[in-house]
Amino acid sequence: MQEQYINELFQYLENKKNYYNWEQSKWQEIESGFHLLLKRIRDKKLYLGIVGEFSSGKSTFINALLGLDVLKEDVLAGTTCAPTMICYGEKFDVEIYKKTTNMILRYSEDRSFFKRMFCSIRSKIGIAEYLQKQLTEAKSFIYKYTADEVFAQDVSKVVLYLPCKNPIFDNDIVIVDTPGINADNHRHQEVTEKTIRDLCDLAIVLTPAPAPCSQTLLNFINEHLSSFQKNCICLASQIDRIRKKERDRQIKYIVSRFQSENIYFSQIYPISAYYVIHHDENAEKDEVKELQEQFYHTISEICELLKKNKNLVLKDKIYYILEYIVKFMLTPILENTMQEVHARFEELDKNQLVDFSTFLLNNKNELIKNFSAYHPHSYDIKDIVKITKDKFIMQFYTAIDEAVSVSDLKKIMSQKNIENYMNSLQTEYIQLEVVSFQNRIDTIGVELLEQFHKKFNNEFRNLVRYNNNSILKMQTNMESSSAFVPGELETISISVNNLRGVAAGGVAGAVIGSLMLPIPVVGTLVGSFVGSLIGSFIGKKTLSAYKTEAKDIIIKNAEKWCDMLENKLYNEIIQPYFIKKEQQLCSFIDAYEIYRPEVEEIIKAEKQQLNMLQEKMIQCNKDYKYFQELIAYINR
Repeated sequence: MQEQYINELFQYLENKKNYYNWEQSKWQEIESGFHLLLKRIRDKKLYLGIVGEFSSGKSTFINALLGLDVLKEDVLAGTTCAPTMICYGEKFDVEIYKKTTNMILRYSEDRSFFKRMFCSIRSKIGIAEYLQKQLTEAKSFIYKYTADEVFAQDVSKVVLYLPCKNPIFDNDIVIVDTPGINADNHRHQEVTEKTIRDLCDLAIVLTPAPAPCSQTLLNFINEHLSSFQKNCICLASQIDRIRKKERDRQIKYIVSRFQSENIYFSQIYPISAYYVIHHDENAEKDEVKELQEQFYHTISEICELLKKNKNLVLKDKIYYILEYIVKFMLTPILENTMQEVHARFEELDKNQLVDFSTFLLNNKNELIKNFSAYHPHSYDIKDIVKITKDKFIMQFYTAIDEAVSVSDLKKIMSQKNIENYMNSLQTEYIQLEVVSFQNRIDTIGVELLEQFHKKFNNEFRNLVRYNNNSILKMQTNMESSSAFVPGELETISISVNNLRGVAAGGVAGAVIGSLMLPIPVVGTLVGSFVGSLIGSFIGKKTLSAYKTEAKDIIIKNAEKWCDMLENKLYNEIIQPYFIKKEQQLCSFIDAYEIYRPEVEEIIKAEKQQLNMLQEKMIQCNKDYKYFQELIAYINR
């Protein structure tokens, strides 16, 4: 994979970072991954990880692999806290890389000039002896930063440069020693996992032949080496501890054990590194020689195998890093972005405000329809008038019956007496009933307007989270326009998020003030049809006959008066009042037009945001599909 393609892909993603507004911490992780990828493309060295449990003999094998007995004792024991990279160098040196400060601490810079000169002279006496001396001197420097856990957790890696020749260095291979995979220290385990993932191109896995294929090792291989397991090599170490005639059978067992876990290495070799760097007088010379020759032959085969497959291994590693970036960094971030955008789109789409004119018209029609259900009927007035008429007739019948003379009867039937009682009934009963009816109409009007107002506020409440600036601007306008209706304003207790009390005081409160205004009196409906009734009596009759005639006159006048009263109440007071209140309700709703510019501005902004979110969802799906195709290409 060309470096240009990686740079173009990174540039593409950098633009997406701003478009999707990815978190800086997540982007830094992606950026770091691409830097690692580019570095790996430019670096032609092969990084060979040495993996094994603490009892697998890793240090012994590395010593034998280098062909130098330079790592004996415990010189690098402290570096188990960080990956240790061993490579060729023109001169001996140690570099310690720190995480937090990006500093590189160098052993060569830590020594005095005279000491460096002395080491240069000593190097002439023999490379092995010189390197051993150098390592011993570097021990305190290494321990200072790697053995102490307080300092060690800030160390990202240790690099050891050795000026010696061997088949490994000749093939441009860097040995990467890792902490043991069965470490009790959880951080050490994490270091091993990260080292394998980020640094190593392939691995040599050591499993001790006497006790091979532990479950810990099997789990680690399946979890962390699966991506390049086919290129890895397994060494059954410490084969010298298995009786010679049982070694082949033990190797077959190791192969079958790995295969039972679906683990397949490119090669599995038996090996013994102990006798390459140690001398044992009690060991049989022929056996030692055979084991040494087997070791050198195996290393030679491994070097040839690595040399042959180097380009393929490097390509696999580059693809693996890219796959890790796309699969475990980019895809989860994009999936999360897609979910957020989709959820925001659905919520905004669900809470859209309808067209302002449609909203007002529909709710106005609904309010008038509900208000019309309480329209007064003629039979409601008839009931009021009938009770009035009955009260009037009952009053005069009682007075007529109690009259003891014609003179008393004349007083009772005088025009003034009848008009006074009619007026008292109109003032004390009719007026009270009319006020009661009008109050019911007022109350219904206020309730319906409050319902409309709550719907209005709820529409805005749904928009607040997306259009805070527009809502605040609208709120200011609503507060300054609350005097568009006359009368003393009162506040309805309506709590609607950020719009609490704004339109409530300006619109619905005004209705309470104006719908509860004093109602005009009914006025006198008594006309000239009432005369000196008793004076029209003809002839001399008994008192009883006069009383009967008086009652007939009372009924006739009561019916005529009440017919006029019924007509007056319905056509001139109740019906006009209802129509007036209906018109007033309509005018209050029409007054909400003052908010049209702000509402339409919000609707416009909301639609723009919906379009933007929809476009982002489409782009998210395109990018997601692109990432999936990229992963498929990598894995083909």
